[in-house]
Amino acid sequence: MCPLYMESLVQLTLGGPMHISHRGLQHARVRYYDAKRKRPGLPQSIAALVKELKNHSVTLKLVNIDLFSQRMLIVQAGTFGEHRFNEVHTLNEVGDAIETTVINHKWLEVVLPAGTGATLQLTMDRYVNSPSYDMPWSDREKNIYLQGRNLV
Repeated sequence: MCPLYMESLVQLTLGGPMHISHRGLQHARVRYYDAKRKRPGLPQSIAALVKELKNHSVTLKLVNIDLFSQRMLIVQAGTFGEHRFNEVHTLNEVGDAIETTVINHKWLEVVLPAGTGATLQLTMDRYVNSPSYDMPWSDREKNIYLQGRNLV
């Protein structure tokens, strides 16, 4: 038996239930990519926590626990890019917005200097993009969109 309880990790980092709840498809508010290695998942030494979910926003706490190197990650709106981020509000320790940036895209690149963290409130429109397996560095001409099966 595995000593890790994976469902809690999925809920706390991605903001969604395990894939078992949706017949094998992983639905969540966010997904992460390692910008340096160009692969899915959190970069080494990055911790992520979904602090709050609202109907049209998600609040993330991102921390770079490496004391010597900066890290870059890409946050995607929805597991399949089906959502769109509108704005990112950088919050201070008491939860007040200290900076706001307009995004209007399904990806947000975050740079975390060594030993730092950030609390980000991301406003979003949900289910406005076609779901796809597209990654931030994919060739836009060869997008792989999810489509229902033709049962005929």
